[in-house]
Amino acid sequence: MGPDLYRLDESSFASDAVYGDIIHVNEMANGALLFIEITERSTLTTQSWILSPEVLGTERIQSILNSVMEAGGMWEQAFGGVLMVHTPPGIAEMIFEEITHTPSKG
Repeated sequence: MGPDLYRLDESSFASDAVYGDIIHVNEMANGALLFIEITERSTLTTQSWILSPEVLGTERIQSILNSVMEAGGMWEQAFGGVLMVHTPPGIAEMIFEEITHTPSKG
């Protein structure tokens, strides 16, 4: 991206930086990168949920996540049950409704 600028390919759980943000870092003497600030926010809308592994593995959720990818978004799973979905703003509400909708059993 430029000197000391990186686009995140994963969200940070140590700061509010998320997938697609551009961050400014300083390189330490040992080669590690020290986060300084977010210089530009991602254009994607980020939403997150805590879901059981059983729910995350369902065909319904996997189909929703495939549609996110097809629309130019991304998704991440962390700590087993944290689902973070990054969508173009135009489909964020639809994805929210699809993920939070509980199918009726019957």
